[in-house]
This record gives sequence, C-alpha cells and structure tokens, in this order.
Amino acid sequence: GAGRAALGPPAAPAHSRGGGAHGEGASLRARSRKGASPRRMLLLHGADVTAPAAAPAEEPLAPCCAATRAQQADEASRRAAALGMAAGCAVLEWAAAAEEEVWQSDARAGVLSLALQALDVPGGWDELVALGAVRAALSFGDEAVARVAVDAGLAMRLVCYTEMRRDCPQMVTEAAVALQHLTESLNNQAYGPSSEAVFSSGGVSAMMRLLRSPEQAVRARSAAAAVLGDLGHRMHFAVAVLEADTLPALLEFLADARIQPSEKCDATRALSRLYYWGGRDFEHSKTLITASALPTVARLLQTDDSSLLEAASEVVCHSWAWEHALFGPLDATLQRSVCDRLGELCAHSNNMTALAATQALANVAAERGEGSQAALVALPPLRTLLGCSSDIDEDVQQEACIVLRNLAWKGPERVRALIDAGMIQSVGELFMAVSDNLGLKQEAAWAIAVAAVHATPGQLDEILSEQDDVLGTLCSVLDSFAEFDADMMVDVLLALESILVAGDAGGEEELNLYEVCVEELGGVDALVEVATSTDEPQVVEIASAILESHFPDALAENAYPE
Repeated sequence: GAGRAALGPPAAPAHSRGGGAHGEGASLRARSRKGASPRRMLLLHGADVTAPAAAPAEEPLAPCCAATRAQQADEASRRAAALGMAAGCAVLEWAAAAEEEVWQSDARAGVLSLALQALDVPGGWDELVALGAVRAALSFGDEAVARVAVDAGLAMRLVCYTEMRRDCPQMVTEAAVALQHLTESLNNQAYGPSSEAVFSSGGVSAMMRLLRSPEQAVRARSAAAAVLGDLGHRMHFAVAVLEADTLPALLEFLADARIQPSEKCDATRALSRLYYWGGRDFEHSKTLITASALPTVARLLQTDDSSLLEAASEVVCHSWAWEHALFGPLDATLQRSVCDRLGELCAHSNNMTALAATQALANVAAERGEGSQAALVALPPLRTLLGCSSDIDEDVQQEACIVLRNLAWKGPERVRALIDAGMIQSVGELFMAVSDNLGLKQEAAWAIAVAAVHATPGQLDEILSEQDDVLGTLCSVLDSFAEFDADMMVDVLLALESILVAGDAGGEEELNLYEVCVEELGGVDALVEVATSTDEPQVVEIASAILESHFPDALAENAYPE
C-alpha cells in the first residue's frame, strides 16, 4: 500500500552514503532488488539487528599529532553512522517492494531498534531515513513490533516531530504516517496503550494543528486525520476528540477541491468512526456536532475511488440518524441523491464498497419517521441484487434483505412500496434458491415475515396471491426452527398468525384455504414441534395460540406442556 512506499528523502551528502552514487548505498540497493532479507542486509554490513551498526575495522593509525588523531576519530564515527544509515536506507527501499510475509517480525524489530537509536543523533539525512525506517517497520501492522515502539516511548517522540520539525515537511510526513501505523496496528489488536500513549502525549491537539496546516504535505494531514479517527475509535477518547472541533476540521479538509479523492480516504474513515463512537454518548456528543456532513459526503459519493466510496458509505451509515436528529428535516432532494447513489454502489465490482453501501441503506431504512423515505429510490437496483446470480456476493444480498426488513417495519405505506417494486417476490425466490447460507436464508425469511406482519389484510391477500412461496418459506423456517434466531422466529409466527386470521375473513362457515395450505406444507407438525421443544417463552406462547385457534385437533393429539 501507499504506507509502505518510501516518501522520497532528499539526496544525501556523499559522505553519508558511503561513497556517493556508486558507493556503498548503490551496492546495497542492488542487493535489495535481488531479494535479500532485511536481517541479512543488516548483518552483511556489520549491523546487529538489535544494536547500532558497528564501526568498520580501521587500518592501524600512523603516529601523528593529537589533532590529527581527533580528526580521524571523528571521521571513523561518521563512517560508522553512514554504514548504519546506508543499511537502514536499503532496508527501507526493500520494504517498499517486498511481500509482507517475507519481512519477518524479528527483522522489523531489528530495523525499528536501529532506527530508534539513530533518532538519538539528530541531523538531516540520517534522521529522515531513521524516521522512514520506523514508518516502514510499523507499516505491516505487526502487533509485537508496535508494542516495542510503545514501550520505547515512540508515540511521544513522533508527536514531537510533527510539532517541532515543521521546517522539514518530509520529517513531519514520515512521523505522522508512522504514528498512523502505530495507532492502527494496536487498535486493531484491542491494545489500549497505543491510544493512551498518543493521547497523553498531546496527540489530539498536535494532530488537529497538523490537519489544519495547508502548508504541510497532504499525506501528513491525511495521516493526522487517521490518527484522530483511531483515537475516536475508542469510546472514552471519542468525546475528547470531538471536543477539539475535529469534525469541522475534517469536513474542511474533505471539501478542499485541490486534494485528490484518493487522498481523502483516511479523513473520511475518521469521520465515520467519530460519528459511530460519538453516538455511544449521544447526549454529550450532540452538542459538539454543529454542521451537517451530508452535503460533503454526497460529493464524495460521486467519485470513482473504491476506497473513498466505501469510507463515504460508512459515514452515511453512521451519521444518518445524527443528521435527522440534529439538522432535520433535511433537504429531500439531497437525501434522494445520496440513496440513489448508494443503490448504484450496491452492485459495485468491489465487494467491500458494495457491502458498505448496502449497510448504509439498511441504516437509512431503519431511521424513524421520514428518514427512511429516501431509501425507496434504491429498490430497483436492490431487486437486481436479490437475483440468484452466482456473481453477486451473498453478504451483500444479506444486507439487502435487512434493508427490506427495516422498511417493512415502518408499516403499510412502506409495505406497499415493497409490493409495487416486486421485492417480496424476489426475496421469496432468493430464500428458496439458497441452500447452504443460513444467515442469508434467515434474513430473507425475516424480511418476508415482517412484511406480512405489517401489511394490511388487502396487502396480505395481494402478497399471497402473487407469491406462492410465502407460506412455504414460513413453514420451512418452522421446520428448522432450532437453526434460527429466536427474535426472527417470533416474527415468523406472527406472520403466520396474520395470514391465518386473514383466511378467516370469510366467516366460520367458509373453509380457510390458508389453513389447508399450512397443513399440506407440514406446518402444523412444525408448530407442534416448536411449541413443545423450545425454551423461548414468547415463541411457545405464539405457537400454542396458533394451534389453539386454527388447529385444535393437532393440539389435542399431542402432549403439550401447560
């Protein structure tokens, strides 16, 4: 990834590269291209992987004056430093092209140790290369290496570099990206000390200043945004990050047309995390969110960068409820535009982008009141998504079923929209076509059940007349009830009860055709099994009520607990 590439330090003085363009540095780079390991390269050049590089063996010095000896000693020190940094430079160049599994953990730790010791000797090129080596060693997300860095107090040093070396944008960039890798790697491992170390070192204020510094490199500002997002990834830091006016700064960065879309991914993901974790303390956080993110996110969704599209979809997913709670009613045209684009992205060639867009639509559909209305514009592409094509990712299809379930929960008006769009039929066909994905089958059946529960009697008749598989789907779930979620089973039973009650509308003298269908599909035996074999009180109560009202003979024939 971009984090592993060298960030382009300036040309080094000849003496610091071991002999100019064709000296020690050039030979090291040639060896790195041949595939030598970082550990091997360090050892080849006299460097212990856990200690600074040793000085090369020197020829015996001829007798001379004290001043000459002092000058020669200084030159020997420079040669030793040059050797270590040349090796570090070669390792850094090798790391940019190497496969992750090739660079072993001990080699990363060795490079990190060498670089940390080199940072103790400030001064131009050596310092910059050492920072690059730190960044490269941390870029793979190795937990053990990151722990070494935290224990060595690296977090505070990197924060200081972003503050004290503003005169050297390259150093600021290397330090900020290294800090980003550090917080990412340990946050992914649920290891708190990395966030604690950055936070206690004044990381929030330092990253905010860097984020708001247009004179610094965009990569450095992007890394600062990522660090703020990683800090906000922990709930007890999220409010503190929000209190630093981070959201306005992120929105300002994302709205800058001079910054390329590919360079906005980290800031967008940080925005998503702050909305998500800030929502855990809604009463406090709502006073800190003073501007709507939706206009900015709508523009980001129009780009072609798949990573940015994924991150922007996540922002919609986590911020939609905030937008309506704090800034509603929102512009209807803007909402439809966002949801229309999300519908298009549900079929994106990148599965992660498609999944994030579908999850965002699921949260939009779950919003109270009119907040879910905009999701209806995405029904046509969602119907295509529910097709039985093997090219469609089943995780995306599962989220699409959740979109339908959340819409159906809103009542008859939303159910009418689902019927008119042919969604009930499509999800029923999907349920019957899937055989080995229990999660997908559950969500498909759940969507059908919720639609049946919240439909009017007329809508229910329409659903059943147009879709033969509805009763078959419900009875199939009852037959395998032990495999499914108890909450879903409650809705399936309520849906079955609604259908059977609708069948009684003709009066007691007329035959209830839905009861006949349930019997033929084996649903009665399944109901008895559910009522006598589960420990869920609500499930037992509803199943027994259905048997008592519609199939009393079956209830009498089977031993049934009180």
